[in-house]
Amino acid sequence: MKIDFLLEINDALGKSSIKNDSISFLEFVKTFSFAGINSTSNPLQTLFRFLENIYGFAPSFIDHKFHLHPELENDPTEKGQFSNKVGRAFAVYFAKKQSGAMYVYSYECALKKYGKQITGSRPDYYCDTSKQSFSLEAKGYCCSSISDTKMQVYKNQAQAGSLNVNFSIASATFNIYNKPKIKYYDPENDNKNYDYKFAEELRKDYYKGVLKLISSPYFINSQSPEKDFYAYKAIIDLNIFTILVHKSIVEQNDLLNTLHPIKTENMFIDTDGIGLIINLDEIKHRIQTVSNKS
Repeated sequence: MKIDFLLEINDALGKSSIKNDSISFLEFVKTFSFAGINSTSNPLQTLFRFLENIYGFAPSFIDHKFHLHPELENDPTEKGQFSNKVGRAFAVYFAKKQSGAMYVYSYECALKKYGKQITGSRPDYYCDTSKQSFSLEAKGYCCSSISDTKMQVYKNQAQAGSLNVNFSIASATFNIYNKPKIKYYDPENDNKNYDYKFAEELRKDYYKGVLKLISSPYFINSQSPEKDFYAYKAIIDLNIFTILVHKSIVEQNDLLNTLHPIKTENMFIDTDGIGLIINLDEIKHRIQTVSNKS
């Protein structure tokens, strides 16, 4: 289950490159669903967020093309909200794959953790590579093109926050309902010092949020297919998805060095030591059953 896209990268030297690629359903759902989790996240609401993303995007990935429910595809509000989610998901995905982010946080949560007021213009995300931090502005549209003038506006917004970062990135996804195109303008240098203490606080808070989720009544221990990971099934739907967490996180709360992603047909483990297993065959079966009934 994949969707093809066209990526245009504009690097720090102003050099542009274009390439065709694809994103898998598992990568899309994992990176988007875990972005912004922290120790204050409500486990039940987080679980519902996962299920919403799994079932909300599965039909598009089955068809290899983003689309809304047929009755909603002409509703501008529904279209705008869905486009925004797609744009944010791609931005988080490229923050990790292109810029080396291990962790992606809600910018507002990072502000609150730092003790700053949540006011004024600011980007969507605060990202951490474990050596550098960067801000990320994410946009998503159904229009067929986005001008460089617009990209400059988004870059300005990426730099508007009050947290110190090493660089800033603007990501805009458009042409979503045909073949998605992404402009990833990387980076605008801010040349601030990397705040190791703040980065460590955010990482610990992220893992506390994950541990809070898997230790909640909504998950149960399960057999893990990977020897260095523990597995936890969601009790609301035992046959659909499982969260994998590296043993060092569960046993010691130690922060990991960067891991290489692990990808199989039904599993994706990210560089942060957190992964998902999704029963794709069961999802396809359920969606097909509903389609046949309608």
